Amino acid sequence: MSGSEGSVRRNRVLNRSGITDKISSGMRVSGAPGRDAADGNGIDAAELKCHTIALADRFFQSPRWIYSSGPLMPPQRPPADKPMPMYHSPNHVHVNLPFRMVDRYLDDFLQRQLNPEIGLDAEVLDRDDQAAFKQVARQLHDRGRSVTLHGPFMDLSAGSADPAVRQLTRRRIEQVLPLIPVFKPRTVVCHAGFDWRRYGYDSGRWCEHSARLWSWFADRLHDAGSRLVLENVYESGPDELLTLMSRLVGRPVGVCLDTGHQAAFGSATLQQWIDGLGGHIEQVHLHDNHGRRDDHLALGSGSIDFDPLWVYLRHRKGPPPILTLEPHRGADLAPSLAVLNRQLGSAGEPPAAS
Repeated sequence: MSGSEGSVRRNRVLNRSGITDKISSGMRVSGAPGRDAADGNGIDAAELKCHTIALADRFFQSPRWIYSSGPLMPPQRPPADKPMPMYHSPNHVHVNLPFRMVDRYLDDFLQRQLNPEIGLDAEVLDRDDQAAFKQVARQLHDRGRSVTLHGPFMDLSAGSADPAVRQLTRRRIEQVLPLIPVFKPRTVVCHAGFDWRRYGYDSGRWCEHSARLWSWFADRLHDAGSRLVLENVYESGPDELLTLMSRLVGRPVGVCLDTGHQAAFGSATLQQWIDGLGGHIEQVHLHDNHGRRDDHLALGSGSIDFDPLWVYLRHRKGPPPILTLEPHRGADLAPSLAVLNRQLGSAGEPPAAS
């Protein structure tokens, strides 16, 4: 999937990885092969064959399209009575990319003008390869790419009743801070982490512990020019996130609504999530499933009814939220882009660069 100098990679079969609980960090590929993931930390790239690359090549050629990309289909203009934010702007659409896989995928992202949501895990953070971080960041910034980060999440809990778990969680979060001036991310996504099965009996204390850590981290990110957004995973409905957000009033914190998680793990409908979270939504993770597992399928290939989301995004006032596609298979990227283009494609040409 690389450019002219990386033609050899066009014949490379991309790996599969499925970490269990990520949804945030763009085309993340990490974790144990074949593991069910409640997370987007892995692209099942094993199925991205040359024919898929050829299909994707048709999509990425012109700044008229989402991701500054080219057409798989004719542009779809929204109805005149449906005002739309500028979703064709490359800064508002990202794709998950685990840092441990940048050596395989960075050329592809640069060639196709994709904006990454870079996933950070414990191994990457402990390696602390500042030279590698800076080299990747420099290439992205030199190409004008917008970056978001996804923080570590495996085995972490900001609201844990165990002080040792909270201490580990804070240490992992602290390891992200030196990377903020390097990558200059618009947002840092972290899992809010409430699960009523584990914490429902003592939700007040969980919320108190969580608010303490997220308040501290949000302030530090704000000072560094970024913003914290908390993502739903096992929360059953928006009220569980709203309870936490009520403890963070006045702090620079938003919400990342994960559509796949709400369908696989929640009990509230997508419309109820949107109505409940409202203006807190600053980022959206987009992937599909059939409501039983966190499959991270291409948009339109599962059973999620995205219509409430498209309506919300078309009529939302103010800056549009960041949209992050989280496919686990490379072959699912082009179909997802096609859905975005059909539902939120540019209403006319993007403004000319000044």
